[in-house]
Amino acid sequence: MSFAFHRMRARAVACGAFLVLSMTATAQDSLEIATLDNSAMGPLAISVLRQAYGKLGVDLKTRVLPLRRGVQMADRGEIDGDLLHSLPSLKEWDNLIVVRVPLARAVFVAYMVGDTCPLAIARSELATARVAYMRGTRAVEDVVPTQALLATTNNLDALRHVQRGIAQYAVIGQLEGDALVAKHQWRHLCKVSEPVASADLFHSLNKRHGQLAERLELVLQEMSDSGEIRRIWSREIQRVRAGLQQAGE
Repeated sequence: MSFAFHRMRARAVACGAFLVLSMTATAQDSLEIATLDNSAMGPLAISVLRQAYGKLGVDLKTRVLPLRRGVQMADRGEIDGDLLHSLPSLKEWDNLIVVRVPLARAVFVAYMVGDTCPLAIARSELATARVAYMRGTRAVEDVVPTQALLATTNNLDALRHVQRGIAQYAVIGQLEGDALVAKHQWRHLCKVSEPVASADLFHSLNKRHGQLAERLELVLQEMSDSGEIRRIWSREIQRVRAGLQQAGE
């Protein structure tokens, strides 16, 4: 074989390798994570993550899934990651890497039928009642005994259980609960002011994205230190509250 032929073959191999690397890089530039339906908090966290991933040149895509199924699929690698979970919940999954900068703090409150609600409700009282909640919400499961819990698919169903008399209380995220009560104009439901539980929430990625998780954590920490995350949340919460006010009119 001639020298020219060997050179042509080397160029072909090099071009092929470049194409493979380009395709791999392109595939890594898009990421799909699980998120929730009927969640007011989800879009706020997504706004933060889109900004953070954008700084890394990654296009973030979301797929609406039930809470438990989403984290299961992320752990199995069927999708790239999960939007938000508490640390105790994420410890159950061996194949997930926690990005250890909290994206949100969830506050869980009790809703019940009534014109006015008490300022607080004792956990001992919840233990002897029927309490609807969204299946897989670890912060609620940790404070309400199992025998009192009535698991539902989402926050909307939890509130409907209270509305229909199936449960005495719905303990769900305050932001989501307020949004749903306003949207459906359930004026016969009231909210107990003092939270039942609270928890910091974290984003997680399947372990195959270990290097990306490290880079993302650094970006989010910088955004947190500079106040950028706080500014995004402030802007988005104002938008949500404006929507709540409009829905309640």
